[in-house]
Amino acid sequence: MATASEADTSAPHPHPLRTKAFLLMWVALTVSVLGDQFYRVALTLTVADRGPFGLAALGMALAVPIAVVGLVAGVFIDRHDRLRLLVRTDVVRAVIVAVLAFLLLTGHRSFPALIALAVLLSFVSVVFTPALQALLPSLSKGDQRRLISMDAWILGAVSTTGVVGPALAGVLLQVASAGALMVVDAVTFSFSAVLILLAGREMPDRERPPSGLPARGKFEAVGEGLRFLMKHPVLGPCFRTFPLMDFALNSVPFVLPLVLAATSDAGTEKYGLMLGALAVGRVAGMALLNRTSLKDHRGAVLRYNFLVQGAGVLLVAAAGESLAGLPCLVLVGLPAGAAQVAMASYIQLEVAPQMRGRVFAALTSVVSWLAPFGPLVFVTVAGLTTPAVAMAAIGILLAAGGARLYLCRPLRLVL
Repeated sequence: MATASEADTSAPHPHPLRTKAFLLMWVALTVSVLGDQFYRVALTLTVADRGPFGLAALGMALAVPIAVVGLVAGVFIDRHDRLRLLVRTDVVRAVIVAVLAFLLLTGHRSFPALIALAVLLSFVSVVFTPALQALLPSLSKGDQRRLISMDAWILGAVSTTGVVGPALAGVLLQVASAGALMVVDAVTFSFSAVLILLAGREMPDRERPPSGLPARGKFEAVGEGLRFLMKHPVLGPCFRTFPLMDFALNSVPFVLPLVLAATSDAGTEKYGLMLGALAVGRVAGMALLNRTSLKDHRGAVLRYNFLVQGAGVLLVAAAGESLAGLPCLVLVGLPAGAAQVAMASYIQLEVAPQMRGRVFAALTSVVSWLAPFGPLVFVTVAGLTTPAVAMAAIGILLAAGGARLYLCRPLRLVL
């Protein structure tokens, strides 16, 4: 399938961070995502004294809004100026987190209030990343290689802060209160809003909401987006396969400690290293797609993605608690990171602007609907059999999904 850009892909292009508007947005995202990690760690530890019920309620508060309103959020992204939407989202999030900080610093730790604010923050946050990804083509000006490089930097920042953020938050909580970390998060959202406003001044010719479209209701527009995805020759098979893949992959961090504990007294000490290896693999995969000829074979990356991940998870099951599991988890992360960039750039180049927000939102929300149930299923399997069997079952399910995409003929034509 031909790409949207007809530019000479062999021509050199400037580093993404030399584009001022992108640099501002990248810094804004990195800072605000780091603040998000502070918020999550601080709030989790705050409600931990409520026991399993409190933690379960918080988990639902953080996850359910993404699945429930993701598709409707995509309609907002497609119908509004995406840059202004990013700024308004950050401003509202700064206010919500500031209220949370006030409650914690003044000792008004009402559990229902904390959960309600967490739900509200999750609802508001749903639009941010899809809106940012839908906006990137305006910065790349249709240059495929430049866009892939920008995606790699954006998604790499998210993955890196996902590892560094919780560790840094844990250190800061030794010298500061949870309320103080909430203040920091509110400041990061405000800082992000300012940087995005400045980036907008560098983008006078950015994509605007399309005019002259039929005035459909929001739910009708959601249905239109789903029909587009289901019928698309490339995105359709991926969209139907990804929920089961998230169902399996989301279970790995929960089954892994059981694998380690079942075979070694030092299992808990290796758990952090194992998750770190997975994150390192993801970032390395994004860098590989950006810096090698893999960028010209995105279809192959998507076809082999879950086959390689499945093989890596099966090797983790076989390795047990040994350090051989570290390179195996890097192997799992490599195709995952590369495929994430490949899919994002494909949508940005091949999907029309008036549909792009709904596609990104659907991939953020619908594909994650099954993810919360994965740990329940595979941890149960580990209890009924052994942790190694449960990990192997995850690998088999990933390989099965990978086989389906490998046999998808339209993916073979994606460059």
